[in-house]
Amino acid sequence: MTTTLKGGKSFKTYLAPTRCLEAFKDVLLSRYMDDKMKKLVRQNKGGSFQLSSAGHELIGVLSAHALKKKTDWGFPYYRDRPFAIGLGCKLSELLGAFLSRAVPHHSGGRMMPDHFSEKGLHIPVQSSCVGSQFLQAVGTALSAKMRGESEVVYVSGGEGSTSQGDFHEALNFSCLHNLPVIFVIQDNGWAISTPRFEQTTGNCISKIASGYENLKTHVVNGSDYIETAEALYFSVERGRKQEGPSLIVAKIPRIGPHSSSDDPKKYKTDNDTQEDLKNDPIYHFEKWLLNMKMINERELADLKKSCFELIESAAKDAEMIPFPDNESASTKVYKEFTLPTIKKEDSAPVV
Repeated sequence: MTTTLKGGKSFKTYLAPTRCLEAFKDVLLSRYMDDKMKKLVRQNKGGSFQLSSAGHELIGVLSAHALKKKTDWGFPYYRDRPFAIGLGCKLSELLGAFLSRAVPHHSGGRMMPDHFSEKGLHIPVQSSCVGSQFLQAVGTALSAKMRGESEVVYVSGGEGSTSQGDFHEALNFSCLHNLPVIFVIQDNGWAISTPRFEQTTGNCISKIASGYENLKTHVVNGSDYIETAEALYFSVERGRKQEGPSLIVAKIPRIGPHSSSDDPKKYKTDNDTQEDLKNDPIYHFEKWLLNMKMINERELADLKKSCFELIESAAKDAEMIPFPDNESASTKVYKEFTLPTIKKEDSAPVV
């Protein structure tokens, strides 16, 4: 990993050992939860559709850690479980939602897996439509600007989602209105089974996005702590100062399949698989921490054991959460509200 710093003294807080180790802990929790969910699918304990986030851990966790919790807003997409973990979503609730249990957040297990939502953490409910979160994030950023609040809005998506019209509408509108949005594209090279070079002209969305005036773009190695953290630092500072939107394209490996319904052997070569494993963010982060002497081999082994046990314990807690009652089938679907009554004299005259 590179250790070249461009962010100045204020960025050095990102190099504090406590901060780095906290990030590594959340990265490990994300990977172990991914592994546990795969086992739960095979054990037929409730979840039958698992979306792997293996390889996406570092960019997701660091994005969450770069925000002000309960102040800024997060619109993570379905493969951004590391963001949810990094922001503070309860492990047992994430696993409980996956098992369709009656958890207090994440739509009470009624949505598809990994549709994260928690009001207290400013993670709004999301849709299953690919790319719909981009315009929702832009609307939230416009609201923050109109309210005069220095809130930053984070939104993520896979490389495939950049082919959706919503993504380009969101970029255009956020640039036009100078909105504090951080678009993070977790580019693992694939849109399910379609390789990036067949999906995106120029083989990188940053080339297309360069045409949007007032958009600051960073293309980073999403397995490199320094490179990723610096891009997030600059983007959050830019948004906080109302200087405009940023786009971060994080090049990362897709270590797992698209989902538990997918067989990547049908379209990925052995060389593709080996390259992904070689770029595993956990391997690179771990090596960097050891080289920086922030952790030693014994402490590393203890941390891994502790994180593994945390996930195992959270999974047991999740299995103890009951399924929703039949009578509650229509709840947590639409928000209950009452239409305001408008008096005739208050209504605008018809012209």
